[in-house]
Amino acid sequence: MRSIRPLSGLCLATYLASAGLSAQSQSWVEGGLLKDRFSPRMTFNSHTGSLVLFGGWDGSSYLRDTWVWDGNLWSQRSEFAQNSPPPRGSHALTHNSASGYTVLFGGRCGRICILNDLWRWDGLNWEELFPRDAPGSPPPRFNHDLVDEQHQGRLFLFGGNDGDVELGDTWVFKNGQWEEIFPPVSPSPRNAMRMAYDPVRKRVLLFGGWDGSTYLGDTWEWIGTTWLKRQPTTSPPARALHSMSFTQRGRIAVFGGLSQAGIRDDLWEWDGENWHEIETFRSPPKRSEHDMALDSQRQRLVLFGGWKGSSTRSPDETWELVLENQATVNTHGFACSGTAGSPALQAKPGNMPWVDDTYRLEVANLTSTTSEGAIGILGFSDRDWASQALPMDLGAFGAPGCLLLTSVDKAFALDKLGGRADWEIAIPNQATLSGLRFYLQVLVVDRAANELGVTVSNGLSHSIGIR
Repeated sequence: MRSIRPLSGLCLATYLASAGLSAQSQSWVEGGLLKDRFSPRMTFNSHTGSLVLFGGWDGSSYLRDTWVWDGNLWSQRSEFAQNSPPPRGSHALTHNSASGYTVLFGGRCGRICILNDLWRWDGLNWEELFPRDAPGSPPPRFNHDLVDEQHQGRLFLFGGNDGDVELGDTWVFKNGQWEEIFPPVSPSPRNAMRMAYDPVRKRVLLFGGWDGSTYLGDTWEWIGTTWLKRQPTTSPPARALHSMSFTQRGRIAVFGGLSQAGIRDDLWEWDGENWHEIETFRSPPKRSEHDMALDSQRQRLVLFGGWKGSSTRSPDETWELVLENQATVNTHGFACSGTAGSPALQAKPGNMPWVDDTYRLEVANLTSTTSEGAIGILGFSDRDWASQALPMDLGAFGAPGCLLLTSVDKAFALDKLGGRADWEIAIPNQATLSGLRFYLQVLVVDRAANELGVTVSNGLSHSIGIR
């Protein structure tokens, strides 16, 4: 593809960071406190930019409180308690990217009280979508999991326990309706497994669980129409009641849980082919029945709650996993409108500019005329270019409302497909690139838009990371 160019070929010696950087390091950082509990559920809502927690068990009763984490403190949304779902733990909570809501399903509310109601949270209020035992809903369950299958625009549910037996059914929720699907291959019935969606590979990953007699250590992927059992050369020890999340490193992590050997505090990552145990400078204490979610706005993995053992209280501290050399992407400036709308430049889901990786972006709202191209601009300054200050107003050249946001150090001819284009940048395996800042913008040929015949996208500012 013409748009793939390694940064090492751009004569960037004067921009490289000093040599001799060590490999990427990670560290857990202890944060704010919240009422101790186990079996809560958390998820990050990218529409509201907030990490949401609901419910759990405090050792004497099930909870129905809703909390939001801002990176320092938990804030309770107690003023809306009258609209909250009933108390519960071991439920499922996920963000629905298609609707923008946080969605809750099922859970346990007592020894013989098992739920299958469906609720959504808009950042202010809860709303019940389907009451308990509504026709067409999955059977009641707890210790199941529900994830946002983003590229399909639907929620994906598997497993759990109905109070008597482990479940092995697969369901999807889309356009306001549940549908059970019957794949030709499926994991065995189980509960207390966890799943996570990989937005880069567009797959749902499942690991572990309890089948009623044995801790499980198998790895499965949902590939859109069926389950695929993976055969990694190394795997975490079999476990249940662990946590699992996509991470800021673009991988899926598993932490803690309960195994034959007891409660655990190990951290593992799935890279798409294999599991790797990860060492950190510091680690949360051993726990099970906790939860973990990626705050994609702050690029930190957040962990809370759990059970340390029968003789100890549940942990009440919040932990965040911090990367020393984190890749970053931020919106920079704004686009100007053309005949197909305002060109929109963004990183593809889960993509970040990492050393020794291909950084993938997409551009939307382009003209569909094949003779009108799109040019990707890469620069190393957002302050000046060619002795001119940035942003540069292109109105003087016949494009009113359009701003050049970055220096033009390299241009890429992008391959359009209808009204969109993909852009890929291969970043070499050079540790000295870590921390390098660069800027991207797209210039779109749109002859009917203005006198100059061009529009521009928003910009993106970046810092290259190493993992």
